Amino acid sequence: MEEQPSADVQKRVRNARRVFVVLAFLTLLSAGSSAVGIPVLAVLLITLGIAALKGSLVAMHFMHLISESPVIYLILVLALLAVAVLLLLPAADIWLRG
Repeated sequence: MEEQPSADVQKRVRNARRVFVVLAFLTLLSAGSSAVGIPVLAVLLITLGIAALKGSLVAMHFMHLISESPVIYLILVLALLAVAVLLLLPAADIWLRG
């Protein structure tokens, strides 16, 4: 006889299914955004925003970062700041050299 999964496991599976549905919807939304008659820059910004949202959903729920201590968030913010600086320095150099 098989055991029934615990309430915690059932809750996690239900949550994972919800996140999957949201990710699928966001994927369709980002794919369909190019078919709408809006400027390319707007489509780019929309799809980048959707990609950031999808990435945060995956990190929070499937990588279990949602239940981590606040120190993890500090490390994440510092890493993101480092990436931003490393991307902005060459961009500023290219922009200033014209």
